[in-house]
Amino acid sequence: MQNMDVLVKGALLHDIGKIVYRAEGKPVNHSTLGKMFLQERMHTSPTATQILHCVAYHHGKALNAAHLPPNDIAYIVYEADNLASAADRRERFNEGEENTGKYDNGKRGRKFDAHIPLTSIFSLFGGRDVEHPGVYPLRGLGEEDIINYPTMEAKHASADKYKLLLERLDKNLKPTPEHDVTDMNVHEILRFYEDITSYVPSSTDTEQVCDISLYTHSKVTAAIAADMALYFEENNINNYKEACFVKNKEMRDTDMFLMISGDMSGIQDFIYTIPSKGALKSLRGRSFYLEIFMEAVIDELLEACGLSRVNLLYAGGGHFYILAPNTEAVKRTVNEMSKSVNIWLLNNVGDRLYMALGYAPCTGNELIGERSQQTIFSKVSRELGQKKLQRYGEEILKDLFDENSGYNSVKTQTKECVICHTSVRRLVPYGDEADSACPVCAGLYKLGKAIVESEDSVFVITTTELEHMPNLEIYHCSGHAYLNVVRESLLRTLVNEADILRIYVRNKSLTGTRVYQRIWLADHVFKSNSKECKRDTVVDFAELVQATDEEKRTGIKRIGVLRADVDDLGAAFMSGFVSHDGNTKYVTLSRQAELSRSMSLFFKLGVNQIAKRKQPCESFSLWDTVNGGERRKIHIIYSGGDDVCIVGDWSQVLELAVDIRKALGLFTGNKITMSAGVALFSPKYPISKMAEITGELESTAKSKEGKDSIALFGFESENHGDRVICKSVHSWKDFTESVCGEKLRLLRDCLSQNFGSSTANELGLGSSMVYKLMKLVREIEAEKDQGGGQINIARLLYTLARLQPREASVKNNEQRLQANRWKQLYETLADSLYRWVRDDKDRLELLTALQLCVYYTRK
Repeated sequence: MQNMDVLVKGALLHDIGKIVYRAEGKPVNHSTLGKMFLQERMHTSPTATQILHCVAYHHGKALNAAHLPPNDIAYIVYEADNLASAADRRERFNEGEENTGKYDNGKRGRKFDAHIPLTSIFSLFGGRDVEHPGVYPLRGLGEEDIINYPTMEAKHASADKYKLLLERLDKNLKPTPEHDVTDMNVHEILRFYEDITSYVPSSTDTEQVCDISLYTHSKVTAAIAADMALYFEENNINNYKEACFVKNKEMRDTDMFLMISGDMSGIQDFIYTIPSKGALKSLRGRSFYLEIFMEAVIDELLEACGLSRVNLLYAGGGHFYILAPNTEAVKRTVNEMSKSVNIWLLNNVGDRLYMALGYAPCTGNELIGERSQQTIFSKVSRELGQKKLQRYGEEILKDLFDENSGYNSVKTQTKECVICHTSVRRLVPYGDEADSACPVCAGLYKLGKAIVESEDSVFVITTTELEHMPNLEIYHCSGHAYLNVVRESLLRTLVNEADILRIYVRNKSLTGTRVYQRIWLADHVFKSNSKECKRDTVVDFAELVQATDEEKRTGIKRIGVLRADVDDLGAAFMSGFVSHDGNTKYVTLSRQAELSRSMSLFFKLGVNQIAKRKQPCESFSLWDTVNGGERRKIHIIYSGGDDVCIVGDWSQVLELAVDIRKALGLFTGNKITMSAGVALFSPKYPISKMAEITGELESTAKSKEGKDSIALFGFESENHGDRVICKSVHSWKDFTESVCGEKLRLLRDCLSQNFGSSTANELGLGSSMVYKLMKLVREIEAEKDQGGGQINIARLLYTLARLQPREASVKNNEQRLQANRWKQLYETLADSLYRWVRDDKDRLELLTALQLCVYYTRK
């Protein structure tokens, strides 16, 4: 379609007048206000006229009175707006008209309140509406240090706050003599529109749930409009008025749309197959490469289909959804790219990685929930499952099974890479020392190094190889392409010396026609500024567990590894908005898009901020230490989509895991939960085994009834090795309140070392006694099915009796008070331990608390 760019811009900006109306409060409907606002910022041209038509006439009453030609794109935007809204309310009533006394059909309309804030998308999640949902304070996306968390407090989206957003909008749209919005790239508009409208409600109808942002509604409207235009073009439909205005209800039962999904397999094996030396940079490089690889494939696919980023509904965790037109050209493109991508992967990284691409047709009624939208995702999921079972076509399979083909033959004078074990003609330096590896593994290490050492880098894909900067080959459907890590200050120079395909920016918004996407990246790493290291030097795993001069603390020298992900997220996307009685009225495309965007924002930007101690609630502490200003000694390996991998000082990793879960509860109203595994390792332990064990702990946490749990430390055998189990599996609530808040607190109060303090009490509960108590509790637990371990309970009581403080002569009142405190503390300890060891749940919680004491007091 020749004017696709114009159509998408018109659809993106069709509701821009809502911001003007809410900021200025003029007695004019938002369609007219939007047209007036844009008209003042655009040069007169046919393109500008078409965009203004989309803004001014996207409601039925105005469109009917405009008498536009039947092929005007405003008709497409009108129907796309209806589908994105999942209701026809705009045809009955225009926002803003409640102040003018005008109502469609001469009837009193529904009431709108321009100052209603955006309701959390999770208010309807889980099959039920809530009486007092969380709402977002009105602001731009990146205005504060932490992401916008919904609050239960009454919030007022005032006109003054809308004026601030309007000023930002005006700044981005202000024209020059040679340039206006008609010359802007769609992706450029999409970036600043996201910054400004992410927390602006699309509708302020007081009788509806206002949980869809203006950004998401506008983006989905643009996606649907683009799809309809391409479908009409292939099917020779030129009368848009008839298709979208006169017979739009009939067209909604037509399979005009195609839900495309992609899923990457083999991610874990690809990331964690590395040596322990230089682990941070290797892990960071590999995890980011897969992320940027996915972004590149998405953009290649969108361009080949004639679409833009507005059609991308979700991307994260190795998975994506695209809403495309149901045309033969698009289906052919998906099939061809599926083959092309996987041949590229075979040639460059072998069969460890595979990308399944599938699609399923759907109607407009399915998108808005008039038919079960679940079937769309179910159909495309089945298609992906089939693709994974039958990875390659006959031609590729023939080569894979041919020992003399290029995939299998070992060339003469080749060497084996010590990382991926492929045979290559040339090995290159790997890491910062004299080791060697294949160019791909070495390039991934350099990529990780460039990312962790520079926070102002951008990622540029070029068709020319640049030898003077870190680069790595990446997929491009039309030939060779290279991923380059470039300092932002050098970007302007690079534009003049390389053929640039795309530019990706992390965590900030840069303007420019070639900047395709802002990538939210959880990129926090711990940098040392101690005397032993250069300032702001990224430390490796071994250095994470070394105490600084200021700390001088005891404790086991181990790194902690956290792996966590959301419980049942797939089911949540499939049926999260279906009510308990099966009603699907809230299951709409916009809600699915808003949900996925919110989750991605939390796990990428939100987790990154929590790692930096920029969080919505007080930081959790195992030891009740004041750590609000302390930099966390952790590295984020990956956080995005719905899962997290973090390494660092073991106690801080554990505290961070609790902080992430608490923040997730606040962000989602506890509608979405998370399960995690945390294990402790020597820094020299093989990375692949670290990932494997921690992943098994995560799975164990998910297998607990109710999920929403954490599994700690590792596994042990029972029944002479016939059964391997993890004893430290607790719900997050039990871990924070019962394990740490109750049992660990009491043990800590009784420890003679007092976690490194020189002050001793007379209970004699030192580290050796903690070991003895833990041994007895373990034996009681092991014998619980053989009479309850009564002999060991008796031994425990005997041991506790020996801890009783001795009577001593009291010389003054202070000593008398101290003696009474010891006596009360002993009685509390003895009574609590006796009670805890006799209860199955309390006993396991006590074992976890004792284990934490052992790790923290070890010399």
